[in-house]
This record gives sequence, structure tokens and C-alpha cells, in this order.
Amino acid sequence: MKRTGAFAADASVQTEANPYIYKTIGKEKEVFLPLWILIARGLAKVLERQETMTAEDRKELEEILNKANALLEGQYVGLPKQLGVRSYRVSEGDR
Repeated sequence: MKRTGAFAADASVQTEANPYIYKTIGKEKEVFLPLWILIARGLAKVLERQETMTAEDRKELEEILNKANALLEGQYVGLPKQLGVRSYRVSEGDR
């Protein structure tokens, strides 16, 4: 469906309706995001061995990795709570 007019129209509507909600698709979901997660985890291991990572750094990295994992699972990140956007899927069609 990615190369159809329906996909382009849906993507355009989603972007206009929810400009602060991010979701990964395509090569970002299949290749780049998993690669970035592996690189970040490897860097964290190196920093922990060198004992240069603080508890605050570790917590911040975990929060970011949790968001990246949420994107890989098809969830949204960057939800503006003041707009009342739900943080969960209503059905499998929301994926």
C-alpha cells in the first residue's frame, strides 16, 4: 500500500491532524532504528566498563531506548497530553 495514492493521502492527513505524533514505517522501522538501538546499547556497555556513565546518564538512555522500542512495536511517541491524544491503540487497525 505504500506506493498507492491512498497511502499518500492517509500519511498527509495523519501528519496534518497529528503533527507532534511520530511513528516509524518502512526502512526506518526495519533497518535504521534497530541498528541505532544496538549501537546505543553497545556504547552503554563500553561506558559502564570504563565506569564513566552516571546513574542519571543511564536513566536518560533507558528512557530513550524505551521510546525507540515503543516505535518498533508500532506505538506512538511524542504524544501531546494537553491535546488529549490517547497513548494506546484502540484496535489492531491503529498499527
